Amino acid sequence: MSTISSRRFFIVVALLVTAVAGALLRSFSAPQSTPYYLGTLLMVMWVPVVGNVISFFAKKFRPSVPVPPTFSSSMPFVAQVVVELKLHSEQAPALPRREQDGKIHCLFITGTEGFSVRVSLLESHIAGEAVGAEAQFLLPAAALPKFPVGSSFHLMQGRLGFGTGQVLSLSTNS
Repeated sequence: MSTISSRRFFIVVALLVTAVAGALLRSFSAPQSTPYYLGTLLMVMWVPVVGNVISFFAKKFRPSVPVPPTFSSSMPFVAQVVVELKLHSEQAPALPRREQDGKIHCLFITGTEGFSVRVSLLESHIAGEAVGAEAQFLLPAAALPKFPVGSSFHLMQGRLGFGTGQVLSLSTNS
């Protein structure tokens, strides 16, 4: 048990003992007397700890959150769609940020849904002009039906949007 959790355990036990002592004092005292009120006060000191105890047990029985899937460095790049991108560098000059694999990892947002992708630019990128690119979806079975040829989408990296795009064709590699 760590130092912090052992201190918390000690505090909870001390307050529980205080509450039990207050209940005993209250039960053996005459109503409307000073010991009676003192017993009530000792019992009330336990109330703030009850929420912490309930929270402790709720955390113990909460199901673990699965780790969201991501592109692994060993996963080869397989283009699934060819897109045309219009990047807006005036909004966020540091975007799009490239990852270690040289690809741009971002989200394609269509309507209220977002899909993780890796994008490989086909030619040199000039802000404000359309750029051709190939994209690989993290979950292609879910994403490809949402991106038919001609559909448009927004690009996001982190919490910032940095451009728009349109699907030109499905890749011959997929």
